[in-house]
Amino acid sequence: MVDVLALRNAPEIWHVGGKRRVLKTGIDYKQKVLLLCHQSPESAILVEDLFDWVEYSNLSTFKQKVLKALHSERLIEYDQDSEAVTISPLGVREVEDNILGSHFTIRHQKRK
Repeated sequence: MVDVLALRNAPEIWHVGGKRRVLKTGIDYKQKVLLLCHQSPESAILVEDLFDWVEYSNLSTFKQKVLKALHSERLIEYDQDSEAVTISPLGVREVEDNILGSHFTIRHQKRK
């Protein structure tokens, strides 16, 4: 049986030195979080990593103003116990329709 694995190709994310950086300009912190989570839709990302990658200035404010807001909008699942974030199907749609737009491509690979 062969599954289809969708690899998300977002040139707006740069992997450097064990970190990820958002290269797309003109977007806010909420959009940066969504874009970063979009690359790994089935995997949770630690809050600490997202905070570092978007270079927000204050961790508690980041959690309150960015993550809790996105969670309330059902764009992410923010698990405060595990301190992890997972993008929701609504968040994926938001990224693909409004943040990436025409620059977004999905490559399909066969996985055995």
